[in-house]
Amino acid sequence: MIPDNHSTSVKRLHSLITRLRKEPETLKQYDEVIKDQIEKGVVERVTDTNDGEKVGHVHYLPHREVMRSDRSTTKLRVVYDASSKGPKNVGPSLNDCLYTGQSLTPLLFDILLRFRTHRLAITSDIEKAFLNISISPEHRNFLRFVWVNNIEDEDPAIEVFRFTRLVFGLTSSPYILNATIRHHLDQYAQQDPGFVKEVVNSLYVDDYTSGADDLKSASELALKVKQRMLEGGFNMRKFTSNSTELIQELQDIKLFSNSLNPTLTLNAKC
Repeated sequence: MIPDNHSTSVKRLHSLITRLRKEPETLKQYDEVIKDQIEKGVVERVTDTNDGEKVGHVHYLPHREVMRSDRSTTKLRVVYDASSKGPKNVGPSLNDCLYTGQSLTPLLFDILLRFRTHRLAITSDIEKAFLNISISPEHRNFLRFVWVNNIEDEDPAIEVFRFTRLVFGLTSSPYILNATIRHHLDQYAQQDPGFVKEVVNSLYVDDYTSGADDLKSASELALKVKQRMLEGGFNMRKFTSNSTELIQELQDIKLFSNSLNPTLTLNAKC
C-alpha cells in the first residue's frame, strides 16, 4: 500500500521555502512556474482535500528546483520526487508501485550513427513533451503536491494541487511518452511508412536527431516533422542545422532558431 507522503512533502516544502528566501529571484521564478502551470491547466487546485482520501489512493510528491543556465528557454525547472518514501523511509515510493513498461527508445549509439551518415543535420526537441499527455481523473490524486498561496507572506498558507498531465520523473513516463508518440504516428504508417520509421528511429525521448543529403529533402523533412507532430499536440521547437541555407530557407516561418549550431557543423558546404 502506498503511503500518502503528505507529512514528508510539507516538511520538505518548509525547508525549500526557507532556503529559497535567501534567493528571492529564484523563489519568484519557482512561483511563476507553478502559476504558469495552473493557468495552462497542467495542474489544478484540490479544493476538497477529502476527495479520494481512501487509504492508498492519495500520494503527495515533494519537489525542488533545478537550474539550467545553459538553456535558451526555461532556466528553472521544478522537479518532482516520485522516489520519495513516507516518514522514516517506510513504505514504497510512487515509482516503486509503477510499471516501467518496455523500452521503446532506440539506442543512442544507433541514432548517432545514422545521424553521421547525413550531409545536412537537423535537430529539434519536443516542447514540454511529457506535459502534452493527460492523466485520467481517477489517477490524479496520486500526483498531488503542496505549495504556498503567497510567497510574500511570512507564514503563508499551504495549498494542495495535483497534476492533470504526465509528470517528468515517474518511472513510467518515458514509456508512456514513447508509446503515445508511436500511437499518434501510426495513423500515417500506411500512407507514409518511411517517414514514420524515420521519426521513430530518430527520437530519443523528446530529442529529434536526423538529417538529409540535400537541401530540398532536408527542408521537406523538417516541415513534415513539424506539421505531423503538431497534429498530435507535440510542438517541435529549437530546430538547428549545420546548413546556413536550410536555416535561411525555413526562418521565415520561424521553424529554425536564428543561429547556426556550431556543434552540428560537420562537412556540409551549403
